[in-house]
Amino acid sequence: MHPKLIKANIALFNGARTETRRLLEEYRKEAEDSKPTPMMLWLEAQAQETREARIERLHRLLEETGENNRYARYARAYIEDERKYSNKPLPGSRGGNGLSILGVSAWKAALFTVLGGALAFILFSVFNPGTGTVQNVTPSPSAATPGAILGDLATPLNLPNLSTPVAPELFQAQYARGVLQITSVENNSQRAADIRERVVLTPITGARFYALKLIFECRQGICANPPQARLLLELDDGSNIPAMDNVGITGENLFQPVAEGRSTNGWVVFEIPIDSTPRRLVIIPASTEATETPTPVFIDLSAL
Repeated sequence: MHPKLIKANIALFNGARTETRRLLEEYRKEAEDSKPTPMMLWLEAQAQETREARIERLHRLLEETGENNRYARYARAYIEDERKYSNKPLPGSRGGNGLSILGVSAWKAALFTVLGGALAFILFSVFNPGTGTVQNVTPSPSAATPGAILGDLATPLNLPNLSTPVAPELFQAQYARGVLQITSVENNSQRAADIRERVVLTPITGARFYALKLIFECRQGICANPPQARLLLELDDGSNIPAMDNVGITGENLFQPVAEGRSTNGWVVFEIPIDSTPRRLVIIPASTEATETPTPVFIDLSAL
């Protein structure tokens, strides 16, 4: 890959859209073939300053690339997410529905998908040196896919890392779509952050954040929403607390889509009463049929 394209990807990863456009322009002047590649069209689309301009460029990408091109798939997924979560009409569409606009996080999320290939390995080596594959997921270990990082907060912070590694082979569950393991636990975490707004969160009075680092191996087709399950934390009083939506751990990995045989890791955060004790992680697999009632599986946390 041309060094200018690598730098452009890194610039976009860091949110520097103007720098991304400058690097792409320099690459065009240096490249022998002036015809834009699908990856260039993707980068150009994500480097636009407005949501409308990004969507219009993504429609152009779809028009100029083949149906099975991976960047076309990324573009369709991005547009569909915008349609799902935004209440503003999309350029080139009849309108949208949902709760709120994704804003910056939408292009970040789409970029994380792009980083799932060879380029992801390059960038992950730059930002996360020394991270390796977690073993013991299966008797035949598979290559782990690096995750994107929850960083770039509005205010640089030096937050304490209170996590404790655990033996993943002792804390795992299997279900139709994959294998889920716990690799670290962080009780009373001070690093919980909103993924979309990129701000550190504070628990409500009388509560604390309880975070688990998970690794998920996909076992069927494409796992677009790892860990392909709804997660709840069962407490000592019998209550079940759902995982917080759009919350991760500052400076740590985010789950990203993976295909069968590949793994991704990330954190899940629960807000629980300060005097409670977690007993089990409840995993409710995503149903594959409309009439299917998924059977929960559990990971015992009493030893943590």
